[in-house]
Amino acid sequence: MNFMKHPGLILLLLASPAWSAQNQVCPDRIQLESAQIKPSKPSPRWVASVSPGPVWLSGFNLFDGPPEMGAQLQPEDADTHANLSVWRFSSPTPDLWLSCDYASGLFRLAMPVKQAVTECRAVSKSAGLPKVLQVSFTCQ
Repeated sequence: MNFMKHPGLILLLLASPAWSAQNQVCPDRIQLESAQIKPSKPSPRWVASVSPGPVWLSGFNLFDGPPEMGAQLQPEDADTHANLSVWRFSSPTPDLWLSCDYASGLFRLAMPVKQAVTECRAVSKSAGLPKVLQVSFTCQ
């Protein structure tokens, strides 16, 4: 599956996520193996490069349909103190997609929720040294 619409960009996962039917954990980082950078106004003086370091998880989202369609859903409840976001649906919703966002959303890993659900929860926390965002989704 092509998660990115940028030619020449390959993402390697450095964390092995614990994927199960309705519980998903975002990988805490991705690695850019190669990328093609094109300035909007090319100049022969600019030299493009890509850092070999990891790109860290910076956020998460829930979409109604594939993320490239742009139908991002806002959580019904978002408790920043408890680091909990909740999306509720009055009837089972069949075409939800979870996304793990990197570099402020510049890169995204997304996957469909396998079954129609009436609720999704995302729990986020920062842990470790340095502080790293960790996100887990539960949909039922």
